[in-house]
Amino acid sequence: MASSMSVGSIVWVELLDPQGRNPKVRPAIVIDVNAEDSNVGTILVVAVSSSIGLADPAVTVALPWHRDGHPKTKFDKRSEAICNWVVRVPLSAVQGTRGYIPTKYVIEIRSKVDGLHMPPTTVDPLVIQPPESPID
Repeated sequence: MASSMSVGSIVWVELLDPQGRNPKVRPAIVIDVNAEDSNVGTILVVAVSSSIGLADPAVTVALPWHRDGHPKTKFDKRSEAICNWVVRVPLSAVQGTRGYIPTKYVIEIRSKVDGLHMPPTTVDPLVIQPPESPID
């Protein structure tokens, strides 16, 4: 799967909700790939939420969507990247890829992530520590 994955890819990975419960396969945006060895490679992702307006606007980026499925992102409802919900996950945790985020959005997401000066959580996807803000 690493060969078809790059920065900006939308991946589906099981993450916990912000309250640390409800493991669910959720979309996330790849912002860094470390795939030197596909058996131990990891990706750095930012979680995506369709619960608009619950997270602080300073840490979100609205993503392109269309009710019939956006041609690039494939999102069919409003969604936003939650830039303080950054997780490093093993490539083996990725359950699928679907769509990608245009470069200008990746740049905005990366800028917000870098501005937060937060180290990513590096854990098994089933025990991820989500951000403290109340988002889905």
